[in-house]
Amino acid sequence: MVDADGDRHGNAVNVAFRVEGVREEQRSEGLEGQESLRPEDRIYITAGVYAELPPPAQAACLPIGRFALKGIADQQLLYEVQWENVDCAVLRS
Repeated sequence: MVDADGDRHGNAVNVAFRVEGVREEQRSEGLEGQESLRPEDRIYITAGVYAELPPPAQAACLPIGRFALKGIADQQLLYEVQWENVDCAVLRS
């Protein structure tokens, strides 16, 4: 939903805002050995967004675990996009 001022509202916006707040220390332990990126260089997506990606782009995403996000009823499975290793042509397909 977009209001008269152009501000966006709704569940998708709320989920995106909460995903943005996920911190490094909340990530699953199964990611040992990965180089840590600065928080502003990470891209986290929900399972719903992941499902919409073409298979080559899905291959560039690693599951990082399930997270309880404030104001969201169920825990959300999140993925981290390994964008440093992605051929941008894959994302355009």
